[in-house]
Amino acid sequence: MVHLEWARVRGEITHVRELARFAGKQWRPEPRCLECGRELVARLGEQKAWHFAHKARHVACRAADAGGPATLRVHARYHLYRALMAAAGRVPTLRVQRQCGRSHSGLSLFDAVSSCSLTDQIAVARGWTHATSDHDSPGRPRVDLVVWRKDRPLFAWLVRNERTLDSDEVESLDAWGIPWVESLATDATVLDLARWVPTTPVPYARLGAPLIWRCATHGEPQLGLF
Repeated sequence: MVHLEWARVRGEITHVRELARFAGKQWRPEPRCLECGRELVARLGEQKAWHFAHKARHVACRAADAGGPATLRVHARYHLYRALMAAAGRVPTLRVQRQCGRSHSGLSLFDAVSSCSLTDQIAVARGWTHATSDHDSPGRPRVDLVVWRKDRPLFAWLVRNERTLDSDEVESLDAWGIPWVESLATDATVLDLARWVPTTPVPYARLGAPLIWRCATHGEPQLGLF
């Protein structure tokens, strides 16, 4: 079961293992929940896996449920964020491997399950410098991760438990003018997301329209790199 392993400590996104020096000590820094902002307690005992827990019982926070959807999303989001920040300045390009998006009858190209096995890799962030988490922007859904080149956004990454974007939200993301993907953090995928490294293609469950590609047989491929 995935527990809450990430919190904000002294203003920084922190993994519970980074508090190892406080194990067995009475005083510990005060962690805050990254979802609701409430005070947490660092559980650094010997019987259970280290984790954070809300100090108040029965708190109305989605991440208070160990193994629940919000906890899975927090787990994946901040492992991905930390992987990006560790690679900033060392991995010059982030890439997506995509399969030919041949459309089946009755399905849009966006959601089609391809019957063509051809794949293609495209750079989605060249010369990127850093990443930010929890990006809010008027008129767009909350984006879990944004990759930047200085002050210019290059790539948006959404982490969800299921496909929850409606057509208006998808349209607003496409209109942003940068490539984006959506990854699903579920019981089956969360550990793979947490092990991702930026030298490998970005894992995703859905591609934004700017990234959809068709091979030469099924349509003209999109040219150019982001």
